Amino acid sequence: MPIAGLNSKRTYTEEQIFNGLIYAQMKAEPLSNDEGDLVVPARNKKRPHFRRIGDATFRTLIGSTETGSTHKNVVSWLKKSHQVNRVRVVTWVFEEIETSDSSKQNDHEEQVIFFSDSPTQYRWFSENECRIAFEGGNCIVPDIAGRDLTAFSPSAGHESIIVEVIQTHYPDQNTFFRLLSLSEVGYLVIFHFVAPGKSDSTFNRCKIENNI
Repeated sequence: MPIAGLNSKRTYTEEQIFNGLIYAQMKAEPLSNDEGDLVVPARNKKRPHFRRIGDATFRTLIGSTETGSTHKNVVSWLKKSHQVNRVRVVTWVFEEIETSDSSKQNDHEEQVIFFSDSPTQYRWFSENECRIAFEGGNCIVPDIAGRDLTAFSPSAGHESIIVEVIQTHYPDQNTFFRLLSLSEVGYLVIFHFVAPGKSDSTFNRCKIENNI
């Protein structure tokens, strides 16, 4: 099984462990197998091998991914927009009134729930760049995720952002409950609904004005 050097991007094999020069290169950087486990070279004379020192972080993917062209285009557009503009997230707040007037039943106000001061404050990732690990080596792969580079952990005002673009199907139950658990520990989870060939919908709009 080939082993990857995480810094140099070199590929190592068990046959190279007793090569003094290559062994020194192995020792100078973290190593990983193709399952994502951290490993170290073991110079066993009878059986040189790479010994695992940590479980794979992303062994089992939870849920499925959408592959349609609309989905890919919207993910790419949203990520690019987030990287060069400040980001403000607004939700609707409905008035709690009892009325028989149907024109007033949907009265609402806008409430800002997230606002990044600078586009350089947040770094944005997409799909395989932003896997989120859970216990047992399970992971989910959000469409887009962003984190505040000025804070160690997500918190109010420094939330980590997850955007799921929904076109052909909703997240399965297991994925949804994982996202729900993240929303309770400093993550802001956003579902962006789109129809084929569209970039937004009645439920979701993304517009850019004055670099916001």
